[in-house]
Amino acid sequence: SLQCKILFGCGLVSFVLSLMPLLLESRFQASIHDFEESTQELVARVTEIWNNFFTFGNAWCLFYGTKWALASSDLSSEDALLGVVLALVLSATSFLFIFLLDK
Repeated sequence: SLQCKILFGCGLVSFVLSLMPLLLESRFQASIHDFEESTQELVARVTEIWNNFFTFGNAWCLFYGTKWALASSDLSSEDALLGVVLALVLSATSFLFIFLLDK
């Protein structure tokens, strides 16, 4: 459905935005070292918060997008079975990505 696609799209946008502070920090690493120590700590803290915020946004969008897609597929009307299938699908997808990224 359209709502699932919107959730997956928001998850993708959140994923890209979660990478931005890491890319910016690595690009401006030399100029960050020229700052005072308190400013360096502030930059590191803001980078970590920004990364965590968008990483969690990505995770929740993917979780609820997958849950919505499975519920709308008429796989079953039982909530327990949908919960088990959701856990299996997300775990298998996570393991696949870990395997691919580890290579």
